[in-house]
Amino acid sequence: MELYNNLQNKSFFVALFLIALTPILGVETPRAITFVPLISLLFLWPNLNAKNFKLTKSEETMIGFFVLFSIFIFGHSLWLSVSPDAMDRAIKAIPLLLGGVLFLYILPRTPEFNNQKFYKILIGICSLCALIITLENILDAPIYRMIRSIDDDTGVGAAVFNRGSVIVVTIFLTAFFLLVRKKTIFIALSIIPVVAMLFSIESQSAQLGFFFALAFYFLFPIHMRFFWGALYVALCVYLLIFPFVMPIIYEFVPADIYQNGFLQNSYASIRVEIWDFISRKIQENPWTGFGLEFTRGYEDFDARQIYTQRTVILHPHNFVLQFWIEMGLVGILFLKAAIAMIFIGLYNNKNHLVKKGGLAMLVTFILLNSFSYGFWQAWWIGLMFIVSGLILLVSNNSDDIKNVPKKGL
Repeated sequence: MELYNNLQNKSFFVALFLIALTPILGVETPRAITFVPLISLLFLWPNLNAKNFKLTKSEETMIGFFVLFSIFIFGHSLWLSVSPDAMDRAIKAIPLLLGGVLFLYILPRTPEFNNQKFYKILIGICSLCALIITLENILDAPIYRMIRSIDDDTGVGAAVFNRGSVIVVTIFLTAFFLLVRKKTIFIALSIIPVVAMLFSIESQSAQLGFFFALAFYFLFPIHMRFFWGALYVALCVYLLIFPFVMPIIYEFVPADIYQNGFLQNSYASIRVEIWDFISRKIQENPWTGFGLEFTRGYEDFDARQIYTQRTVILHPHNFVLQFWIEMGLVGILFLKAAIAMIFIGLYNNKNHLVKKGGLAMLVTFILLNSFSYGFWQAWWIGLMFIVSGLILLVSNNSDDIKNVPKKGL
């Protein structure tokens, strides 16, 4: 038994170490974080035993949902899809989804440890990574060049750190929201490199995500049930009507949109035009869609070519439109059920930090998914599972995590 307990503790802290590496990997090799949840599983399995193996009702719902969704996307790709890339994407996505949900199931079944110290360490790592990104931008990316053997004559734009900055911001905010916050020098100093990074990068996703998450966290009335309901209804309306109102919205976009302040350096008009021709294609088959990765191989979109000459696009840059065009209304109903499941779990959670921080991060991910990355990008799926895991790590503890026994970290 003592040998098993030692193995359990050591393997768990190896898994924590891997999770803590996420911001570092995100800076220079963001695709590597795809495998963090899966590799962590190798070190988390000793935490399963006869006492904690039993599923809770919420875990049964979560695992059942992911299994059913995986079966759906496989069956859809096999029988209903017209996309030549659908089955290839399904085969790649299903292990990530099922491995991710297994990661979320095992991670909370851990030895007792000091959450507060671990999240402080994580914040410190994120601050260091933010400083590295800032220096990389100022010094013309010396580390990035060295890792990839890029010569000095080849230009490296700031955009190469866009994904890394989003990873740093989301991990930083998650750890920050889950800490018992005090007016300490550490907290004040940790924010400075992150803000400096935001002013040095081109990623509007990281910039908007950071400030939106903070505003939502501090302003949303978390104790008022009405606002939870109103927010969920608003999200459901967004999921259901967006592709049908987007062509109407497109008609009102001004032709000189690029001359407007902040939008001069954005892709706002290009995004709107992409969303317009994707939405009109969705309306040709709104029930079951065209299959995973349909947009990647389709070359005949009816683009109006006012703001961009593109008639092809890798992905819609909006997860709602991506679910609609790939899986139709059935896919949207899965998405709606997933959001409802998370809402119910957070609302019923007795840990105030988890409830408040978890909702802020959920809404922030919905925002980022609405205009930036393709939903099936493997590193993005990995990041969503890692952030969810960090939240679940403290979800079963008392409201004030200072009460957790200080063992180990």
